Amino acid sequence: MAANQRETVMIGTQLTKFFDLEHPIILAPMTPAASADLSAAVATVRGSGLLDGGYGDRSLFEAEAAKITRNDVGCGFITWSVAQQPGLLDFVIDRHPRAMMLSFFDPAATASLMRLRRGLSREPLRAAFMRRREGQRSE
Repeated sequence: MAANQRETVMIGTQLTKFFDLEHPIILAPMTPAASADLSAAVATVRGSGLLDGGYGDRSLFEAEAAKITRNDVGCGFITWSVAQQPGLLDFVIDRHPRAMMLSFFDPAATASLMRLRRGLSREPLRAAFMRRREGQRSE
């Protein structure tokens, strides 16, 4: 190998395998940094780009979402903001189904609703959530 060439080593984790990522990089969907441009750029290099949904400003989110032409960009919301706008959840599921991050509140109700709207069983998600919750209590 030439001195100016480097060998690329992929880090394999449960995260990279589950989402088929080349790099274990996830763009945090934080206002205003996680724009359409940055989310798409992270997805382009085979990381997980998550578009900011933040506080559920629907007009801002729709404007940013319209700029994304890739199908491998997800999004993230503060959980209670999605609960206040149920129609926004349908829009997100249709436009960015790759991944969804819910934060700062119990995601169980929103996650179950997402699974039902996508026609998925809610038991595996609920079981994983409950295991995680129990693990946090025992620490």
